[in-house]
Amino acid sequence: RLAELEADQRTLSQRCQDGVAMQVLQPTLKPLEQQQLLEEAIREQRRLASRLANFVRELSQIAKRLADQEPALAIRLRETSQQADSLGTQANMQLAVEHLRSKRIGRASATQQRVLEDLKKLRMLLAGRDPTNQRERLTELNQAERQLQRLRRELEGLQRKLEQLSPAEKERQLQRLRLEREELAKRNQQLTRKLEKLSLPKAAQLTSEATKQLLRANLDSETTKQALKKLDEAQRALTTERRKQQAALAQLQMAQLDAKLKSLVELQHSIVEEILRLDQLRTKQGQLSIPQQQSVLQLADRQGFVGDEVLVHAQTLESLPVFKFLLSRVADTMQAVEQQLRRHQLGKSTQNSANAVIEQLSQLLDSLQKEQQAMDQAKQESRGGGGQDSGDTPQAQTLQLALGQLKLLRTLQTELQQQTQAMERAIATGQQPKHTASELADRQQALTEIAEQLVPEPADPPREESFPNLEQELEQSFDHLLIPTTE
Repeated sequence: RLAELEADQRTLSQRCQDGVAMQVLQPTLKPLEQQQLLEEAIREQRRLASRLANFVRELSQIAKRLADQEPALAIRLRETSQQADSLGTQANMQLAVEHLRSKRIGRASATQQRVLEDLKKLRMLLAGRDPTNQRERLTELNQAERQLQRLRRELEGLQRKLEQLSPAEKERQLQRLRLEREELAKRNQQLTRKLEKLSLPKAAQLTSEATKQLLRANLDSETTKQALKKLDEAQRALTTERRKQQAALAQLQMAQLDAKLKSLVELQHSIVEEILRLDQLRTKQGQLSIPQQQSVLQLADRQGFVGDEVLVHAQTLESLPVFKFLLSRVADTMQAVEQQLRRHQLGKSTQNSANAVIEQLSQLLDSLQKEQQAMDQAKQESRGGGGQDSGDTPQAQTLQLALGQLKLLRTLQTELQQQTQAMERAIATGQQPKHTASELADRQQALTEIAEQLVPEPADPPREESFPNLEQELEQSFDHLLIPTTE
């Protein structure tokens, strides 16, 4: 149905661009016929908006019905419904109606194009696919960047040889040096084609110019320096694009995680309510009937399915390692609830654990939304007074992403230190500690690895006004992390 809706919207958009626009701008029909043509387009756009609203409403209803039997599918349906609200697709359809009514055909067409893009995103999200292929593009950009870095290092090595060799030695090794330079030029041409395929014309042009320098007849240090200069410029262009892609992927993953967390909170509330209902029945009856005991096991399955879905989603958060870690902790709590239910435990301990999942999810959602706001603010502050991009917006956003997660990591480190101290006190008084030393050591190792992933890039810092207290904030974040140092 969503694919049909997308196809009908595309047909209407094309009709508005071709037929309606031509009749309004260069009329060949009578005014009454023009108005009829316009009103027909308005009615069709309204019908499409109504179909979308009904579809989204039905998604939510189906998700509720499937919450017990197919929790993973229910989560995806609910996420798609929430994403439709977040994108404002129906509101854009209504906006297109208003533009058509006012005969603003150009604006109506632009709005309809946004609607088409949104419908495609929703369709791919419903199918469980990345609607923008941003992960694949970021992977390709990283590969190209590493390839360019290797070429640059090898070209620097060639330059050092040319500078250090005496004229006599250079003459003896001339053939070998030429072959080495030609090999670098060949690999640089391959990189240029890859950059062109990635739609990076500026970086591709610079690497192409570097190739021309390398293929010049004379073999000297100055020619190599000019080629290195071009590669440096290409490196900056490629790094900027990679940072832009990192920020875009992070924002996409944040939006998807936002929808996921809201859906999980709703599902977990229904699990808690069912635990309470079954516990009240047990208290009232003295014991549960066979069908009711079976319901407890089905509830355990449901909690297990939701926990598995959380783990699967956590693995997609490569741009958000701290949120990935936190989501994995939520899955651990869900697993504990599942095991308690399989033992037919419905009392306070299980209820507290199930409620702890809701609290963890809510805290994670709050942290995520704060980070989303910080990312948006970093984007705005990195722009000039006229709202134009100052050029360091991608770096400002990726730096904010790292800084925001480092602050969350600092909170986790403080919590770990408190748990370590509690363990030491328990051992000193002969009590059983809540956490073992090996558990805390494993968690410390995980936090250390995450911290290493979040170290901001030292090159090309953003403007000082974007992050006036950057050095101080980074020092405070790292001071709280027990990161091992190397001599």
